[in-house]
Amino acid sequence: LTWAVLNAGNDGTPIYNGNTTIGNLIFTLESPQQIDANNSLRVTAPPGFDLQDPNCTEQTPNVRLLAAPRCCRGFRWHPPDATFLSLDEPNPGATRVRCEGAVMEWEIGGVHSGEIVFRISTGNPPSTPVRTSNFWSVSLVDGA
Repeated sequence: LTWAVLNAGNDGTPIYNGNTTIGNLIFTLESPQQIDANNSLRVTAPPGFDLQDPNCTEQTPNVRLLAAPRCCRGFRWHPPDATFLSLDEPNPGATRVRCEGAVMEWEIGGVHSGEIVFRISTGNPPSTPVRTSNFWSVSLVDGA
């Protein structure tokens, strides 16, 4: 599994300041093999990052798509009209994406191969985490 994280403001310039909102944190990941249904994907942020939307309620638009009440801040596909994996909850093959604290978990509902690109919103922590923990990680778990 290969992947990259791009921290960019609306003008494409990286955001480094502490306590600053990042509205366009772009993730690109690709697996050399097919990602099968019943697999799970786990993205873990460095200490101090919060991926969970604190304002998520059952009345939040599209909240059913993001497994309320643990919505991810501003989760969206990139580009916006992309449909890498279905998030349509009533669909039996739906992929569920949810966040809690610094962890985003996906329950893959369908089969996918190729690149997956998505965006989230978060904020930089007040200070930069120590070097040994200042990285994002992703893991793919075979549910078979």
